[in-house]
Amino acid sequence: MTSHYSPPHSCQHCERIVIGCTIAGANRVIQSPAGRDMTQDKLVFDITFRELLVASSSGCQLCHWILNAKAISRQLLRASPELLDNGHRVEPSDLKYLAHADDEDPNCLRPSLLEAIRDQGPEIQDYVLIAATDPPFVGFGAEEFQKDLYSIRYFGLCDPQTKLVPYRTVGSLQIFTTEQDPAAKVISTRPVQHEPSQCLDAISSWLQNCRENHTGCRYTALRSRAHSRSVIPKRLVRIRKVEGQLLQLSLESTDGMDESPPFAALSYCWGGTQTFTYDQSNSLKLTSSIPLDRLPATIRDAVTVCSQLGLDYLWVDSICILQDNERDKAIEIAKMPYIYGGAAVVISASRARSAWDGFLGTRTPFPEAMPTFQLPWRSADNQLGTVMIMPLEIHPEPIDRRGWTFQEQLLSTRMIEFGTRQTRCTCRENISESGSPAGYVDGWRMERDAGSSNVYDRAWDVIESDFQDGWNHVVLRYTERKLTFGTDRPLAISGIAEQCSSLGAYVYFAGLWKHSINAGLLWTVVARDRVSRPQKYQGPTWSWLAVNSAVFNLQENNNKWNSEQFNAEVVSIQTEPVNPGAPFGATRDGSGRLRIRGRLARATYHSNDTREADFEPSSDHSIDITTPYGTVNADLYLDCVDDTLEEERSISGTRPAIVLEIRSASAGPSLFTFGLVLRPTVDNPVPSFDTLEGDMATFTRIGVFEYGMSLVDFKSRSPVDDVGWGKRTERELDYFRDIEPRVIEII
Repeated sequence: MTSHYSPPHSCQHCERIVIGCTIAGANRVIQSPAGRDMTQDKLVFDITFRELLVASSSGCQLCHWILNAKAISRQLLRASPELLDNGHRVEPSDLKYLAHADDEDPNCLRPSLLEAIRDQGPEIQDYVLIAATDPPFVGFGAEEFQKDLYSIRYFGLCDPQTKLVPYRTVGSLQIFTTEQDPAAKVISTRPVQHEPSQCLDAISSWLQNCRENHTGCRYTALRSRAHSRSVIPKRLVRIRKVEGQLLQLSLESTDGMDESPPFAALSYCWGGTQTFTYDQSNSLKLTSSIPLDRLPATIRDAVTVCSQLGLDYLWVDSICILQDNERDKAIEIAKMPYIYGGAAVVISASRARSAWDGFLGTRTPFPEAMPTFQLPWRSADNQLGTVMIMPLEIHPEPIDRRGWTFQEQLLSTRMIEFGTRQTRCTCRENISESGSPAGYVDGWRMERDAGSSNVYDRAWDVIESDFQDGWNHVVLRYTERKLTFGTDRPLAISGIAEQCSSLGAYVYFAGLWKHSINAGLLWTVVARDRVSRPQKYQGPTWSWLAVNSAVFNLQENNNKWNSEQFNAEVVSIQTEPVNPGAPFGATRDGSGRLRIRGRLARATYHSNDTREADFEPSSDHSIDITTPYGTVNADLYLDCVDDTLEEERSISGTRPAIVLEIRSASAGPSLFTFGLVLRPTVDNPVPSFDTLEGDMATFTRIGVFEYGMSLVDFKSRSPVDDVGWGKRTERELDYFRDIEPRVIEII
């Protein structure tokens, strides 16, 4: 296996930083007051802070890196008796609760470890260097229980008196070793294979093994239909070898074929307008010959892979779909679930940012300035080995940012991913019990990098066990990606929707499902991703297809509810597909109409003074809901940034709206109400209850609201008797109570 790295740094000081189990007298064992050895879940090294300084000044690059790495100071953490015994087990995620000192707190971040300990007393000199690993290290010779060590999460300085780690570095370091090293039995990460083309023989063996031995990959719901006449691709690129070496290509029609021949499908990033596509100007030429040298590098590399794997056909969207014929595009796009699901293998050009980049070229996965350090490794039985560590920088692959490739990955039966750091082969049957792919890799991690896509995380199992939660997860992961054209939003997930519908009697309406429509309506956008409303129609406003932001569902929190109740009833849903042959695709403009019966109230909303940008929806707006019992203030989460139109502002700075109650729920001592925020389509600047009378009113959605009240806080507002408190609780927490339900239409 070829792998090119700058020679890793190693010196006499590095030899004291041993990764692995300890032996008697080899390093300082730090015990908690309860006598518990810290080496159970931390690595404790035979080097103090004083010795770190000496080593750094003597030229040890690793010690210099540790001292100058960004750091966290945990001085704010006060040691309780419990923490004195378990403080070394406090995780960064817990620090926000304990002392507001997590990784994101600017008050605790320091530019370096040296800066973090500045002005400390002489006792700091005796602090001991430790490291936390991912997963936690298992000592005492229990290597049979040791999970694969992926990385060093941080280096820290441990106070030998309190057993706390008040100072630690920020940023992980990857651990890897060679295949032949004794450390390989607990460290599976290998050096990067820099030449992807060298693994094609191994990929061919993997593919053959899957074909011959994986029954679950030969027979899937998509594959069973993928070879029927109605859904096979209309065209395929034919690959012929001439004199055993030269490749000749042509575009071949599948007309007259009873079923499609084995073919590979390419999943890749276009990266802009394509210079070589199939259109009406060159349709006759391409059926006789496709010039290989004119193809973008990514497509050329896919041809090479097909040739090496013995596949005579390749499907590429830019060449196999008539790009200047809307009817042909609509028909072939509707087949894409079966094209990717029925392909012998999907070739994913994960590392290529565009069609011109290619994916078989030499990898340069790390910056040249990235330091690498070589350290000793010791097993419980005193076997010695060697590992390398390097700062870990994880970024999503270019393909993981593209919306179309999400369903291409999720629907595929077999996939070869040519990534920045590795080539990975996965199929439906070789997903491990943990939900991660266990197929072939040519180097680097067996598990996926944390920042890369992991659509093979048993998504279909999740959907089958809990359909709505599984679908919510799919929608979130899909909408986090980007599409060049917003109008593709319903199309690029249509294949997954069609596959989901086959799992049961599920009826699909523009991104939502009829059997769970109430829950489905409670979607909201990720606040930091909120953008303007699209100019072109993408779907009805009650559907997340109508916006271009990342979306998640408030129903995802349903595991915390003690009880819940849906208080709205869907009367009818009407959608009309743009393409009758693609019922899971785009909805015709104006056809998405939802009639729903529920309790409505008049409201006004306004901006708050501050904005947050967390994963949870940012409550940057409030809404005052007027009911027969008075006004309550709720959090408002708008769908688009331009739903706060200047011309709708009243003199008071508020904007009018109508709210529709959807769900009430309880969690512990707290009660919640959720619903939709609507705007009338009629020309009425100040909606009132009068607007809602007479003929059925029509609305568009602009957001969702959430109102929560703790019974404990509620009772403490004023000292009232139990009877009076109970009546007030019932009235305020069910403030829609005496409102007569009405039928409205949302478009």
